[in-house]
Amino acid sequence: MQVIYNTFAATLPYFVKLLKTCDFYAFDEEMTGVALPNTSDLITFSTAESYYFKRMAAKHYNLIQVGLCLFHRTGSTGGVAKYTASPFNFVLFPQSMEETGGAQFGSNISSDIVLSSSAMAFHRRQEMDFQSWVYQGIGFCDKDQADVLRNHWKRKRSEISGSDNAEEKTACDDFTDEEKSWVAASIKAAEELKQRADTAWCDATTKNMNGLLKVNQSAEAVKILGTREVLLENQSSKKVTEHLAKYLKTHLPSVTVTYRRQGKMFAGTLCVFTEDEIQSKIAKEKAACHCDELNSLGFRLVFEELVNSKKPCVGHNCFTDLLFLLTAFDQILPEDLPSWKARVKELFPTILDTKYIATRVDRFPMGYFPKLYLGGLFENYGMQSQKVEVSLPLGFQNYDPLTLMTKSHRNLPSRGPANPSHEAGYDALMTGTLLLNLLAELGCNDVREAPADLINKVSIFRSLYAVDLSKADSDEYTPGERVILNLRFSLNSKWSDVETCAKASGVANPVTYDVEKGHLILVLPPLEKCESDTIADTLSKRFPDIIHEVSVYKPPHLV
Repeated sequence: MQVIYNTFAATLPYFVKLLKTCDFYAFDEEMTGVALPNTSDLITFSTAESYYFKRMAAKHYNLIQVGLCLFHRTGSTGGVAKYTASPFNFVLFPQSMEETGGAQFGSNISSDIVLSSSAMAFHRRQEMDFQSWVYQGIGFCDKDQADVLRNHWKRKRSEISGSDNAEEKTACDDFTDEEKSWVAASIKAAEELKQRADTAWCDATTKNMNGLLKVNQSAEAVKILGTREVLLENQSSKKVTEHLAKYLKTHLPSVTVTYRRQGKMFAGTLCVFTEDEIQSKIAKEKAACHCDELNSLGFRLVFEELVNSKKPCVGHNCFTDLLFLLTAFDQILPEDLPSWKARVKELFPTILDTKYIATRVDRFPMGYFPKLYLGGLFENYGMQSQKVEVSLPLGFQNYDPLTLMTKSHRNLPSRGPANPSHEAGYDALMTGTLLLNLLAELGCNDVREAPADLINKVSIFRSLYAVDLSKADSDEYTPGERVILNLRFSLNSKWSDVETCAKASGVANPVTYDVEKGHLILVLPPLEKCESDTIADTLSKRFPDIIHEVSVYKPPHLV
């Protein structure tokens, strides 16, 4: 389900209702960039170094979409666990000062858009709807900004109900004698108008047999001596005109005043209303105020619901996603990694990362999954596998396999991509479905049965480490006891040439990571399946024209 600015306020209650009853939710994000220009995010970095650079990127770039997919278990049939999935794709766009009410909130409410050309080119290839993003993106704010906005809307509600009169007694002390005289004359005119209106409406009523008042004519049809409106003398002070409006709302709620500019002056008009008209007007103002408040707080409200739910949270390679999530909706990220871990654990007590789980060689042997990116892993199972069946309820058919197949067969790119991969809502659907299948392969019938050693371990993109959210000062080195070789090779050779050399040297399913130009690392299989010394010797002696130097790599935590 696409959720944009126009549908956000109406969709939010439905989303919250589903969230409260779901078993878990999966999330994914799309951003305007993920890596700072002119910086290197190396595979050889420690977790602290990765945190530093990725934290800076999260502060620099913006979110475009947040996908959330809520999973409900509906039962099981013949050993197949059945779930319904409700994927929401929230399109986000930062609010401007004008949209949030201007300078009264302070400059911290507004933020700029920063685009990475490579990231935007990627989104363009995926046929992202940039028009929808710019014109229909939902606003959002962080914790401090939300407090400012909520205080504003609290004052606004007080003004509507007429209870905001704290400064009324002292306001007149600052007025000139002429201004005080104008206020007194205006109040007198309002009281006289109300009295004439009350008399006219009273004369237009009779008592029925039960003694209840019955209006014989509509309020609009009742003729009031001097009409329902009174023109006031022009006033030059905006503060004085605002004081009169507040006074009437508190003491004479049936009389309102409106102003129009005439040069430097304000021309005021008093108008009297019946009680029913006043209540109807207040109800409309409250409804509009509530809607405006929801839209100004925007996705921050969704974030708060996720935090309050304490439901298991599922991502894929989600270290960067969590950084962007907290930057946009929580608070400024702490300088150090341990403090960030503590904050994440406080907000989301249970996190599962499908990339981390799928790459645990003690759970799934090397080569078990030929492709380790999200779409490739999802292809192994799809929406219906031997152990898990996921269906989409009414209202969420956009991601249904039949819908995607129909789009593909009709080949109508103008109506959106047939494969919505890299749309955050669909990626969240794939992530949650993948988790269910991975756990099923491990013999777990429910997310609550997930092994403890798989929980709160988060993969880092382009890193040999996984962040352990449960430990402040240590993280997991994912290769474990496997040996890693440093390979420096000819600049005229390709990455694929080095992999071919590794295979020829006896390495099945070589796993390589690019470090920099002419330098990569090779992760060897477990020790019982290969002799690292033999492989290193073979690589250096058999392929001297390609591989110039071979050495054992020492990870940062062992240096």
